[in-house]
Amino acid sequence: MANQNQGMTIAVIIFVILTVISMAIAVVFVQQSGELQKQLSVAEKKAKDSSDLADATTLEFNEVKEIIMPAADSNGVAMSAVSERFKADLKKHGDRLKNIATETTVPQSYSQMLDSAMAALDQRNTALEAERVRLVDTEKQKASLQGTYEAQVTQFKQQADAVVKEKADLQSKLTSSEERLKNVQLEVTAKIDQSQAETQKVRQELQKTIDDQKEKILQLEGALAKLNERLTSFIEVQFAATYDGEVTKVNPSARTVWINLGSYDNLPKSLTFSVQARGVPAGSQVPPKAKLEVTEILSDHLAECRIIEDDLRNPILPGDNIFTQMWAPGQRTRFAFAGKIDIDNNGSDDMDRVRAMVARAGGQIDAEVVNGELRGKLDIETRYLVLGAVPADKNSADRYNELTAEAERLGIQRVPMAVFFDQIGYKREARTQTFGSGASGTRDLEAPDGGQRVSNGRVTPIFERRKPPAAIGGSSY
Repeated sequence: MANQNQGMTIAVIIFVILTVISMAIAVVFVQQSGELQKQLSVAEKKAKDSSDLADATTLEFNEVKEIIMPAADSNGVAMSAVSERFKADLKKHGDRLKNIATETTVPQSYSQMLDSAMAALDQRNTALEAERVRLVDTEKQKASLQGTYEAQVTQFKQQADAVVKEKADLQSKLTSSEERLKNVQLEVTAKIDQSQAETQKVRQELQKTIDDQKEKILQLEGALAKLNERLTSFIEVQFAATYDGEVTKVNPSARTVWINLGSYDNLPKSLTFSVQARGVPAGSQVPPKAKLEVTEILSDHLAECRIIEDDLRNPILPGDNIFTQMWAPGQRTRFAFAGKIDIDNNGSDDMDRVRAMVARAGGQIDAEVVNGELRGKLDIETRYLVLGAVPADKNSADRYNELTAEAERLGIQRVPMAVFFDQIGYKREARTQTFGSGASGTRDLEAPDGGQRVSNGRVTPIFERRKPPAAIGGSSY
């Protein structure tokens, strides 16, 4: 029993302690709740103030948007877009104002823009008023000039009437002059008829003289034809049927031309060509207008040449044809030589030089007469028989005749030596001799192979022999 009471007492004590603690906690909670309530009230007041401020700001922003942008375009537009629209309006209208009045500065607000616009408008109104005043003055001047113009018109009309009267007087005088002129024409016609009769008489006399001259010309032409027949029977001259190439470019000051032949055609250097004008048929007997020597092979179908002979009265032109019997593109030309080959007319035989020229051009000599003996023989492939002077000794003359007869039988072209060297473009070089106390006894002759001579510099140009201009198309022989 005593134990039960003791347990009850402990339980009561514990309950009392717990009750006190609970009440203490409740007091604390009540105090904290009051503080929180006060803070909540303050926060709600601040939130309401912020909401009111936001509503007022939104209202102001909407009013600004309606000021800057139309109401239809302002819904849902952000402030950044409104700001961009504001800046764009200021720049656009500011630029227009500067175009109207250059001294206007770019406005920074709508009020400044309106002020600038009004200022520009006032300036324009002032200018318009000044223009109106000037227009009134101009109208007054126009009225004054109109009166002056009418006075001048009246004056000009009077002058025109005077001119018409003067014209009538001149017409009357002209009619009288025409009558006199008609009489003069009748007199002149009579004199012309008389002169024509006299002229007819002189013409008949001249015609008789012309007929007599024509008859003499016919007689001379007949004699010339007979002479040509004799020359033709003595030697048949045939020329090339085609040209080898043509001139593509000319530099007269450098005495240089370019031709359309080159390495692809196996064109050798130092080869010489004759030049014929464009339009001269191949095979024509017209003498060449110029002569060239190949100096450089530039490409497959291009070579440079020097002019070794030409005529300023008949210059070389692009398109002129070139030809040499010494060479043909891509072929080996074969020759035969008969008679004495004296290309310098100095009395000595120059066959050694001719052999060198043919070899340099890539040609071949099939037959020739040496010391009265025939070396080689003609062949159907032999293209030219070059005829020099008929030899004086009987053996050489017999061989000469044998070669010409064989060439005729085989159909080989026979070409006189002078014509041959003209056709290949060869130029006979001048020979010089030094005289006087300082003479050395030497002469500047052509190179043995027909190449270009080199001056020794001993002859003063003042004392060199002058050469007259060559005739058009003339030969060097």
